[in-house]
Amino acid sequence: MKLKPFIPALIWLIIIVVLSGYPGRGLPEAPFDEFDKLVHLAIYALLSFLSILGFSKQSHSFLLNSKLQIFFSISFSIVIGGLIELLQEYVFINRYGDWYDFIANSLGAFLGVIGFYSMKKILN
Repeated sequence: MKLKPFIPALIWLIIIVVLSGYPGRGLPEAPFDEFDKLVHLAIYALLSFLSILGFSKQSHSFLLNSKLQIFFSISFSIVIGGLIELLQEYVFINRYGDWYDFIANSLGAFLGVIGFYSMKKILN
């Protein structure tokens, strides 16, 4: 497996960790209630999108079956989302883990893969 196709996903993962660890008091005011859930959804949709894009760019992926690629991309994003919520609850200062954020992260993981295959179908 080559790492190069996954560089965008890895960069995005680093951005997620940095932004998730940013003290909550320093964040701008949300334009409406539950706006942060849409942000979580978008962040993790992009992570799973970039993850499956990395698999699609490999000619010799260790996960040749597209169902396994989908499973891995979604699972990876969900696990990262859960770990980030735990870090926010127990490690990061002035941040708090939230089950609803985790649900939004997980929905985003599914939507990113759906979006990837929708775009692929439109472009083909």
